[in-house]
Amino acid sequence: MASEQKSPLTQKRIVHAALAVADRDGIHSISMRTLATALDAGTMSLYNHIRNKDELIDAMVEDIAATIERPEPGADWKQGVRQIAVSTRTVLHRHPWAVEVWSARIPGPQRWTLMEAILDQLASAGLPDDLTDLGLHAVLNHVLGHTRQELAAVRSNPGTHVQDLAAELDAERFPHVIDHLRYHAEDHPTHDSFLFVLDLILDRLDGMARRHGTGTAH
Repeated sequence: MASEQKSPLTQKRIVHAALAVADRDGIHSISMRTLATALDAGTMSLYNHIRNKDELIDAMVEDIAATIERPEPGADWKQGVRQIAVSTRTVLHRHPWAVEVWSARIPGPQRWTLMEAILDQLASAGLPDDLTDLGLHAVLNHVLGHTRQELAAVRSNPGTHVQDLAAELDAERFPHVIDHLRYHAEDHPTHDSFLFVLDLILDRLDGMARRHGTGTAH
């Protein structure tokens, strides 16, 4: 019986294997030796397709950036930016390791394209250059910061219940904090602080665009 033929080793296969390892074990678990084992290949053969670990991580970030949704041409600018932001958050939750390296890596074509898409949406609102720049940073900082906080909350003390935290606090010193924790212990399906703050940013930018006499441009 003939032995099963291996799939040829390619950069795409290496990157996808690295994504699977990082999603399961974290970015620090990535090594050429680990990937070689996962791909049933020789370690040195990987270097024919990926020069080093830095290039590999850049390729991994680019790969997931390519899955982020872009708005259709002619979309309302607020809905367009909102779509990109929400999709970025979803993708980063799918690949939790990425939020820690996203800002530390020089963007590649996919991330430049993503940034161009956001800037294009903001520019279509008629915002001047300074507000377009501030709007870009406000949106990206919110997406990355909020997602990082969400993922950190999942990793730290996952078994601790917010009601237990509230019970440990002094009711006289922290009455509002206790109410806040108890609120989170309840079921609020429409409560999404990510979308709340994102829409505050977009509404504020919309108001600035109106004051510059552009209205709600598309």
